[in-house]
Amino acid sequence: MAGKLKKLTARRKRSYLRRGNCCPCCRSESITGESVDIIGAQASQEVTCQECGMRWCDVYNLVDVEEMES
Repeated sequence: MAGKLKKLTARRKRSYLRRGNCCPCCRSESITGESVDIIGAQASQEVTCQECGMRWCDVYNLVDVEEMES
């Protein structure tokens, strides 16, 4: 991790929420997520950027349910 780590500013957060799938700090697509923790209708996942080392937590909310065919 070279250089000073950047914070997750409101602007970076908005950009990440629109795009996802890349680091909100350096925009690298080299990110890895841990297992997903589910509590009630909400889930969360710790994510780490392999390029700059930034860590954050993605938060998911249940928004729909669909029946699956047997």
